[in-house]
Amino acid sequence: MKQAFEESHEAYEKVAAAMKRFPDNTSRPPEAQRIIDHWEQKRYDANHNAALRLPSLQKLIHERDFYMVGKTPVMLVNEPFTGERYAVVPRVTENGPMYVKDNSFIPELKNKKIAKKSDRDTFIAVSTRIAKEAVGQPILEVA
Repeated sequence: MKQAFEESHEAYEKVAAAMKRFPDNTSRPPEAQRIIDHWEQKRYDANHNAALRLPSLQKLIHERDFYMVGKTPVMLVNEPFTGERYAVVPRVTENGPMYVKDNSFIPELKNKKIAKKSDRDTFIAVSTRIAKEAVGQPILEVA
């Protein structure tokens, strides 16, 4: 727990410092927002990993289910505190390839003929392929 707290707190401090410097998210420079997003993810990961190791913290873990809707990988997330349920997909945005919330897939996920159950590794592999295609990198890299 101490290690998880330290990792989480370090990330919290970096996010807090960046948000203090740029409190208005509508005029925040893109680089500052990327830093905030990066450290927020680090904090989430530290907390999530700690919860995986300790049975008493299992209720803190976001439940994730993976699907393929056509050729689009979709992650359905259930947020444990608010009960919010949302879909996340890889998408090319003005800031480049990234994961974004897209609840337009939720109705399709209810149709078992359209959405087939998948797994995390497939989700990441397909997401990586989409990102590489978007930035013009070769899909297969030769070592």
